[in-house]
Order: sequence, then C-alpha cells, then structure tokens
Amino acid sequence: MAPDDTLEEVRRAADIVETISSVVPLKKAGAYYRAPCPFHKETNPSFTVNPTTQTFYCFGCQEGGDVFSFYMKYHNLSFGEAVRELAARFAVPLSYKGGKRPKDSKENEEKQRLYELNELAASYYHRSLLQDDQGRPARDYLEKRGIGKEIIREFRLGFAQPGWDNLVNVFKRKGVDLSEAVTAGLLVPGKKTSHYDRFRERIIYPIMDPQNRVMGLGGRVMDETLPKYLNSPETPIYHKGRALYGLHMGLKEGRRAGQLLLVEGYMDLLALNAYGIRNVVASLGTALTREQVRLLKRAGATVVVAFDSDEAGRKAAFRAAPLFFEEDVRATALQFDPGEDPDEYVRRVGREAFLRHLDDAVPIMDFCLNRVLKRDIRSATDKEDILDEIVPLIRSLRGRIQQMEAVASLSRSLQVDDEIVWKAVQGGSKRTDSVSQPVVLQDVSLRTEENTLGFFIRNPQYVAAFLEEELGVQFNSQPIKALFDSLLNLFEEEGSIDVARLVARHSDADSKKIIARLVAGQDEGEEEYAEEIARDLLRAYRLKKILEQEKKLTVRIREAEKNEDCELLLSLLREQKELIAQKTQTMQEDTVYGQVKHG
Repeated sequence: MAPDDTLEEVRRAADIVETISSVVPLKKAGAYYRAPCPFHKETNPSFTVNPTTQTFYCFGCQEGGDVFSFYMKYHNLSFGEAVRELAARFAVPLSYKGGKRPKDSKENEEKQRLYELNELAASYYHRSLLQDDQGRPARDYLEKRGIGKEIIREFRLGFAQPGWDNLVNVFKRKGVDLSEAVTAGLLVPGKKTSHYDRFRERIIYPIMDPQNRVMGLGGRVMDETLPKYLNSPETPIYHKGRALYGLHMGLKEGRRAGQLLLVEGYMDLLALNAYGIRNVVASLGTALTREQVRLLKRAGATVVVAFDSDEAGRKAAFRAAPLFFEEDVRATALQFDPGEDPDEYVRRVGREAFLRHLDDAVPIMDFCLNRVLKRDIRSATDKEDILDEIVPLIRSLRGRIQQMEAVASLSRSLQVDDEIVWKAVQGGSKRTDSVSQPVVLQDVSLRTEENTLGFFIRNPQYVAAFLEEELGVQFNSQPIKALFDSLLNLFEEEGSIDVARLVARHSDADSKKIIARLVAGQDEGEEEYAEEIARDLLRAYRLKKILEQEKKLTVRIREAEKNEDCELLLSLLREQKELIAQKTQTMQEDTVYGQVKHG
C-alpha cells in the first residue's frame, strides 16, 4: 500500500465534485450538489455530494462514501486501482512503503502473474507476425484490409502460427507453470498432463485495460473457418462484459474530440485508426453491458454508436439504448449503406467523407423509434406491439422532457392520443426512489446512536462538551462505537473534526457509507436548534450513564444484603440515594428537541 500521507495527498487532490461531475451531471443545490443516482434507476435526484466533507450519499439506495468509494464502485475497481487511477488523473506521484509497489495479497500476486503471462504471449505473437516467414500470410491479409505496419505496431497485433504447441514450448523454455497459463486462458489442458495452445492460425488482437496492460487476447481467422472469432475466456483479470477494445487510446481521443465512436469489431476500429480516426473503441462483438457503458462514460463525450448496418447490428444498437438512458450518457446512432460496416465504409469513401457522415448521426431514441415505425402498421394489434417494444425505452429515459418528446413523437406516428401512450409509460413505473422516503431503522437504540454520531460529525463544535463530561458512552452497535471513538480521538488530537480525515481512518466501505449517510442526513431545523440538540444529547447520555451505574449498584446492594455487610450496605444505599437525585434532576431538565429526534 502507498503510505498514509500519499493516500491523503491523493484524497486532497482528487476533488470529489470534479471527479463525480466528469461522469454524473451535478447541479448546485445550496451548499451541496445533487443528481440522479448513478447506481440505481430514479427520476427524482436523491444523490448528494458534499464538497465541504468530500463525501457523497444516495438517499435512495444508501450508497455513500468518499472519492475512493465512488471511483471504486462506479468503475468497478479495487481500492489500489482506484488510488492509482486518481493519482494519475490528478498528477499526484505515488510512493510505496519499502520503496516499491507491494504485492499485498495472494490474489494480487496471481493477477500480476496473469498480466505477465499475457504480456509474454502478446509479445511472442507480435514477433511471429512481423518477423517470421510464417507470418507473411497474416501480414498480406492485414495489408489487403488496409492495416499497415504502423497500425500493427501501435496495436501490437500478432499471429498465432499453425500448430498445437508453439506457445506451450515458449512457456516451457521460460520455466512458466503451465497451470498458470491455463488460468490466463492462453493454454487449454489436454489429456493427462498435456496442454495445447488456445490460439492457432489466427490474427491476434491484444486487449488492453485502462492501464495499458494486456488483460486478454482476441483471435480472428483469415478465411471462413468457424468460429470466426475466438477470445480469451473469463479470467481473474479479463471479463469480456467489462472490457472494450482500444479503450486505453480511444477514451483519451474521445475526450479531446468530444465524441467517441463505438464500433462492433477489431477490424472496424483498426480501419478507422488507419484513416486517422482515433476516437474509437470496440465492444468486442458482444451485447453491450452496463459496465461497458460506464467505461464509455469516462470520456465525458457523446457516444456515436456505429454498429454494422445489418439486422444484427440494428438490434444490438436498440438493446443498448436503455443502458445509455439509464446511465445518463448522451448517445447517437450512425447508419451505413445496407450490408456495410464502418471498416468497409471508410475504405470506400475515405476519411473526410466518413467525418462528414458523422453529422448524420441521430439521437439514439430517434433511431429506435425510426427502426420500429418502419414496420407495416395495419391494425390496433400492430400498434400495441410497437407500444410494448418502445414503452420500456421511454421509461428508461431519465429526463421528464425527454420522455415527453418521445411520447409526443410516438403518439403522432401511431396516430393515437398522447394520454394512451402516457398511461402505458406510467403503468409499469414502480417508483421507489423518492427522497422523502426515509430509511426505517427498527432498532431504536441504533437509531439514537446513529443520530448522536451524525450530529457530532455535522456539528463538531459540541464535541468538547461531550469529552469534558467523561461520559464514557458504550454503544450497542460496534461499527457506530468504532466511528464515535475515532471521532473523539481525532478531536482530542487535532482540536477539530475534518470529515475527510475521519473517513481516511476507516478503509472499510461500510464505515465510509455510514459517515457519508450521516453527513448528508441533517434534519430540517438542526442548524437553528443545534445548541438545544447538543444539550439533549448530553442529557440523554448522562441519564444512560446514571442508569448503568444504578444497575451495577443494585447488584452490589443485593450482594451486601446477602453477606449481611451492614457497613457496606449503608454506604451503597447512600450512593444509591445520590444517584436517584441525579437521575431525577437529569430527567427534569428542559428538552427542546430530544423527544422528536430520539423518541
């Protein structure tokens, strides 16, 4: 792990508003920022970002934490990966304990080893394509497709030669444990102890992660042999639904251009790059996933869906549309002449004509409407079928105005009343995202303890009074107790409460979530009545302390009576009388807010 001071430097540099606003459109709301939550579907914004405490919290799904928590969840990263990416983004040099980056767990060691094996295989296949005579057919094939040596080197394309054990022998010479190569998806176990190469007689396309590491390989035949494409299987470092080909380069160029092209296959991407169109990523030929859309969202650009113009490509774009709507990504769709794909189109018309064609891209909702409305509509049943297909898309639109426009367009095209379409849209809406719906905690003592911790986090000026009374509060909830102890210790050490510093003392996601929820959970009137609330809390815990002492004293009195120890008994009874007087006085103190807040 990086030293604590380095982590703190990354935390300070990675402003949470700037980090989140790059992927979620935040709107200023008083001292906070709000947005529809990126982690669950909603229309009323319940996602809150607090720039003062550098925390976020969603009242709808109860996700919360600091900038690291958000980055990890949103981009599906480990803590270390999130730290490294944020450090790179905000230009914070990382240092590590011991002077070098540790392999801090068995799991991380395994992943690092898999990256190394993929790198070894990619380098071997790359050399086979460029240097060996057996690579000439592959070079000729790529050249015919417009892919020259510059693109080959830039994307590290390779060639898996004919034969079953070329890579096996490479690994054996390097002393590689072949079972690790099986885990990496590079080899396949045969009978008994034998192994054979997964990729044979194929163009090899290394698939890179955002850190430009080889996490998997794709292979394509040069003839009509099936399967046409063969990819690495799912491994600890490669998940096809979370990867995009060309991501390491495409995102950067997409940010610069304000536009990111999404194509289906390797050759589409390579052909466009060969023509100098570099703001491109490819979906690896699979149905687009939510994780992939979130990767696209990192570019902060309009995504242009440029799938093949066959029926499969149009269906894939249609299925992807709700993901773009739900993740609040602005997306358009680009169509080509029948039967063409981006690779064929750019080679036919050239770079400038292709760029002009980008202006013809239409909002993806319009694309979906046009696709469905091209059908022959002859009856009410046809209209019902179209409603059944389009209404779920309209529901997934996050903006009310967007929904209204889609409803108006659909009702005009179907020649039905707007109200009919609206009823269909609202009929399946199960609203559970209202900000006004509080989280109901059944345990009253837990609620009181959370209220106490939250109040002092939000109003640290009253912590000193709590410490002075030495109440020694014993919480029933261990997570709340640990956080409260941290809060008191932080105040004693620094004389104030910096929420970011408090969060930094707790690396677990649950603690960060609790803090974020409590930071965001200020009740109406708390600011005005903070002093009275503090007095109520002190009174409540004074009373709790007295009751605990009284309970212990009752046990001691019974023991003294049993032992017939008159002297001790008289002493304990006097102590009990004093406690009863303290309890009576405490219970009679004025309370302004306690019955509402803690009752």
